[in-house]
Amino acid sequence: MGYSEFEQSVRKGQLISPWGIGAILPLPKNRSVMIAGLDMWRFGNDPSQYLIDDKRLCRHLGVEELREPPSEKLHGEDTHLTIPAVQFPLWHYCPTCGQMMKYSPWQNEYFCEGTPEKPHKSVRMIPERFVAICPHGHIEDFPILEWVHQGVPSGDGHRITRKSSGSSTTLAAVRYECSCGKSRSMAGATAKGALSGVGVLCSGNRPWLGNNPVSCGEELRVVQAGGSNVWFPNIKSSIWIPPVNRSSIIQRRLDEVEELLASGESADGQLDPNYVKVLVIDRLNQKLPRLSVEEVEREWMLHRERGASSAEDVTESEDDYRFEEYEVLVSGRGDDNSDYSSKRVPIDQYQTEMARYFAGATLVRKLRETRAFVGFSRVEPCDNISTRDSLLQLSLESGTKWAPAIKVFGEGIFLQFNSERIREWRLRPRVVERAEKLSQAYAKASSRWGRNTTPVSPEFVMIHTFSHLLINRLCYECGYGSSSIRERLYCRQGESNTDLGEMYGVLIYTASGDSEGSMGGLVRMGRPGRLENVLMNALEDAEWCSSDPVCSQSDGQGPDSCNLAACHNCALLPETCCENGNRLLDRLLVVDALGGATGYFEL
Repeated sequence: MGYSEFEQSVRKGQLISPWGIGAILPLPKNRSVMIAGLDMWRFGNDPSQYLIDDKRLCRHLGVEELREPPSEKLHGEDTHLTIPAVQFPLWHYCPTCGQMMKYSPWQNEYFCEGTPEKPHKSVRMIPERFVAICPHGHIEDFPILEWVHQGVPSGDGHRITRKSSGSSTTLAAVRYECSCGKSRSMAGATAKGALSGVGVLCSGNRPWLGNNPVSCGEELRVVQAGGSNVWFPNIKSSIWIPPVNRSSIIQRRLDEVEELLASGESADGQLDPNYVKVLVIDRLNQKLPRLSVEEVEREWMLHRERGASSAEDVTESEDDYRFEEYEVLVSGRGDDNSDYSSKRVPIDQYQTEMARYFAGATLVRKLRETRAFVGFSRVEPCDNISTRDSLLQLSLESGTKWAPAIKVFGEGIFLQFNSERIREWRLRPRVVERAEKLSQAYAKASSRWGRNTTPVSPEFVMIHTFSHLLINRLCYECGYGSSSIRERLYCRQGESNTDLGEMYGVLIYTASGDSEGSMGGLVRMGRPGRLENVLMNALEDAEWCSSDPVCSQSDGQGPDSCNLAACHNCALLPETCCENGNRLLDRLLVVDALGGATGYFEL
């Protein structure tokens, strides 16, 4: 199987989103390709150079490894590694004469010289902008022949010419004419059931896996190739946290420690005492001086726990997974010698009023985030599929053992909410009423998406909306780009589950491959004497929206009507900032407005 090479540079982060596996990547000179599956990725002679050390996330996803996308140069060596891609869409047309051809996915140059009747100079052909997608993630070219002939045409030799009217931008302006004399415009092609009406259903086409179709038969939807509903990435992210009681010396040389510990196990899976006292101590002390026997034994216990947990079936929920991070953020663990460093600030160091609403703040001076790409969906974003099933989209192999990922570094502010205040506030009748409205709207949308229905808790909506308001204010106060700050919510959704403990917090952070936000600006805004003013300004901004009273009195607006008092003028953020697609927002659960006693904060 051959794959064409295209001279186009793409950053590693862009191969996670917005141009991961199965996405259509636009190229210069009117070309487009689709990123190929993991089977075709090559990492040279030493794939270990691309491994990302995040065993906690690997365990959560059920994979053995996380790998960065291969780069052309690594450690100063020119390895000439590229990301494979296939041509898509396959239907192309000539912008001069309109002649259409369906090409092979392995070609990368398409030129038209006209017809014998109307020859012209050689012109590069342009890919058709219409494609057909399926809710199960399949995609194929728009069936032009079947559309024109109202079904499968009889005989061979059908040549299609594409014509468009420059005076109109409607679908009716695009018309296909066949050499047999039949023609049809694109009018009505995007309507529900349009393709099933001409006998075309999903063939299970997966061009990113080398056109290995599977049985499907689902109804197709016609969209534009560059539309936002063609590809929704499924990305799982994780904040790296330092293991409990791990010394900073060990953390700096973790790989070497892991290798020595693994080689020190006896046949029964125990740690040989002689190995600890002689071989391990001697060998480690050559690289890690001042390491005690107790530290080695403690590190071995951590090593055994990680090995045992990685072999278990993964059933950990996203809430339970985040609770580990929440505990670390609350404790203020970490040091400057690891990839996580933070300082816990007691709430009494801030102004007195802060203690009423918050239990404390943590200034995260350094953090590392891992973002793993585990699959995608089309038509609608869908998160009800398990990670294990989602990974099957990326490879022909039944059991994918690794996933593409990137790691980024940044800083942030973590705020822990006052749990007593939340328990009292969430029981107010008007708060429960507003949360129930959102819960019903979200359940209706989830049913349409095919997602699992989850009850919406008022504390989740409040923390989520507060996060948006704070990010908007930080962008104004600090000059950050609106898409450079992200949120990470720590709040259990639906029915309260406190088996592990309550979780009410939010991390506002920057984490990117460039230098924005890496100079301590965000942490500086979280210090006592600064944070209070930022919070007060954010809450005062939320009391009145430029679209009020329409915004405040809304019974449903935004994506899928899953917001109440929240619009682009007050609470919505760029999609890269929000974890929930700008859904489940309501300013009136953060501050009081229009005389309603619903706000968590009282100004």
